[in-house]
Amino acid sequence: YDSWYYPHPPVYMPDACNLEDVKLIKKCVTKPVICAGKMGNPKYAAESISKGEIDAVGLARPLLCDPDWTKKVQKNDIEDIRPCISCQVGCLGRLVTTGGDMTCALNPTCCHEKELQFDKAPKSLKIVIVGGGIGGMEAARVSALRGHNVELFEKSDHLGGVFVPAASMTFKHEERRLIKWYERQMKINNVNVHLNTEATVENIKALNPDHVIVATGATTRYLKGIEGCENSNVIYAVDALNNRKSIGQNVVIIGAGLTGIEMAYELSKEGKKVQVVEMKNSYLDMPDLCMANAQMLKQIVKYYQIPVHLSSTLTKITPNSVEWTANNEKKSAPADTVIVSIGYISNKKLSE
Repeated sequence: YDSWYYPHPPVYMPDACNLEDVKLIKKCVTKPVICAGKMGNPKYAAESISKGEIDAVGLARPLLCDPDWTKKVQKNDIEDIRPCISCQVGCLGRLVTTGGDMTCALNPTCCHEKELQFDKAPKSLKIVIVGGGIGGMEAARVSALRGHNVELFEKSDHLGGVFVPAASMTFKHEERRLIKWYERQMKINNVNVHLNTEATVENIKALNPDHVIVATGATTRYLKGIEGCENSNVIYAVDALNNRKSIGQNVVIIGAGLTGIEMAYELSKEGKKVQVVEMKNSYLDMPDLCMANAQMLKQIVKYYQIPVHLSSTLTKITPNSVEWTANNEKKSAPADTVIVSIGYISNKKLSE
């Protein structure tokens, strides 16, 4: 497709993105009209159908994410619907981009129901899970559903891990719903959550667990060896997302991966002047990023006229600028704030 993000709308498209157009079609035809395109939030389906604006909704990805979507809607158990976040990593991304078999990033049993089906365990065990991010909560949820006694340790005062700052961007409201969904799953499945508690070998042993699952995620990869990299105007992606007020008007983002480009989009919408510096000769260079998502982000970069400087070697950060070289030329850009988004390193400290 020239615009793949229309038939397969990613997270950057608004909910019910085709609804207004489909309502117009409904006025002009006598055949039943079905609306598809990010209709996973039941309120759009219920309101539009009840008003006679459309006849039905077409769902695909929401049913991969939660195959009981229709049953839960019928029971008005809306809070229990696991929301599709339109990441397209497990579904379209695997089918088209990486050539794998289809599944769902949030529902691993999707298309693997037989081999990954789980029942009650023959014996209830004590399971300790370290880390209250999405991975840790999913492990806790499944363990509890299988009948195990689950203790979950989270060193911060909230659940969600780095997914919380990631979900803070304005277009990621479904991610925020997902965090609430997981928090609810912890409660209704009686997972014993220990917030503000850092897991240690000692306090884990004190619980005498049968199994320990380490889900401590990853830590920020820090910029090193660059003059000025410790200046006060240098912050890292997670900190920037957690504290938007600290970001100035002229912003340079180091790193043109998914997080860096999404942040460039978010800040550009706020009216800030954003430039991106990337060492590779292409951006959004990620093997598992769905082509529809990448295509739309690149169109967004073009629309907001965000300069992305490729094949660039960072050389210096000053209190009000960033300097780099590209094709043996020295270049610079004004920067009240420098946001470093160069990836993460797996946190294996406890497991090792």
